Amino acid sequence: MEKSLPSTSLLKSVLLSASLLLGTALLTGCGGNNVDVAQSLPSSFSASHAMSTCLWQGPVGTAPTDVNEAYPDAGTQYWATQFKIPAGDRVFLKGQFAYSRYISFNSYRTDNSPAVALTDYQISPDAGSTNPFIADAARYAPNRSFTIEVVPTSAAGTPAPSTLYADSDYGQTITVWYRV
Repeated sequence: MEKSLPSTSLLKSVLLSASLLLGTALLTGCGGNNVDVAQSLPSSFSASHAMSTCLWQGPVGTAPTDVNEAYPDAGTQYWATQFKIPAGDRVFLKGQFAYSRYISFNSYRTDNSPAVALTDYQISPDAGSTNPFIADAARYAPNRSFTIEVVPTSAAGTPAPSTLYADSDYGQTITVWYRV
């Protein structure tokens, strides 16, 4: 008796949904604690309330026992998140450049189609830090912090540095995958 397989797009959608249900954290940890992050935000931004430290879900890997959601990239770990940015609000991702061969942040539209990729060499390091992915940079530099702004819309003209656009709109769900 033969069984028919679901379509590739259905499989991708199911795998994406399933991977978003996994739980652990990445950049800031996931302990359910509220922290005052106002002191670490860009000077043009102020936080009037505590923010949750739990954003990322994963990791999802590509080991032989794992399901490879982003085939064919092997030897990779992924973390994902989904959120909405209300009009007038801003979202920043703060982290450290990984000790790896490659990193990227990838946004997806509400229909789960790829929107924009922000690759390691396109991310500006924070003041006093180094982006080890830029040619001739110190690969093992100890100070490797960065800040990325996530903007729900498309870039109007030349994209701003260290900005991940979602090619969507304010109030719509944005999906971001972090790949190491």
